[in-house]
Amino acid sequence: VAGFVAARHPDKHVTLVHSRARLLPENFRAGVSNGAVAKLQRLGVNVVLNDKVEVPADMDYAAGIGHRVLRGINSGTEYASDVQILAVGFRANSAYIDKLEQHLGQPVRNASNALRVLPTLQLDHARTPHIFVPGDVNDLPGSTKFGFKAEMQGNTAAANVQKLIAQGFDVTMKAAQGAAVAAPRVGPWTDYVDLMLVPIGPELGVAQVLKIALGGSALANLFVRQLKAKDFMLGMRKGMYPNKKQKRE
Repeated sequence: VAGFVAARHPDKHVTLVHSRARLLPENFRAGVSNGAVAKLQRLGVNVVLNDKVEVPADMDYAAGIGHRVLRGINSGTEYASDVQILAVGFRANSAYIDKLEQHLGQPVRNASNALRVLPTLQLDHARTPHIFVPGDVNDLPGSTKFGFKAEMQGNTAAANVQKLIAQGFDVTMKAAQGAAVAAPRVGPWTDYVDLMLVPIGPELGVAQVLKIALGGSALANLFVRQLKAKDFMLGMRKGMYPNKKQKRE
């Protein structure tokens, strides 16, 4: 976001404050993070690492408009701004699991409210082999929190549901209840795609492909610009979201 704002409004002062020592998920190579900082700075963004702003209680979750002075918790620095955009991670919206946890008699969520899952994407509890949890709400690592990987997880979950149906849901539930029957076999989800594309404004970007960091290179700019920066890959999903001109079935 900071890169797009700086590219669109080069006369504005943009500051990005990040609580960690490097940008982007730490399971990606440092060259990607370093390249992101360098390209943000090329656009005039003031990148501040290892600091975190104190967010007032009256500020909206996503953004704020109006002059504010926010204090850096670690540094004590005062950051003055007229527009504030908050990007502080998320807690999974899993309140609907409250009653299930009460029924099971134990929690199935971690401290971030994410649902704990097995490699097969089944909810991690002996009595819930019929419940699958693909996507952001599960507790898989941050490196899996991408739209295309959520789609891959959904495919795995759907295939496993088909297997349970073919082998008999009653057998699944009997096995979960401790009956002397063989539990149906389902397959694990494998995170075999090592890919990250991060646009930094419409012309710049960083990427990691097959463990290779494309951080400060011009190749990364071309790669990200062509594949993602234009529409954030929404064009690849046009068939999923018909517009008014398309016939709805």
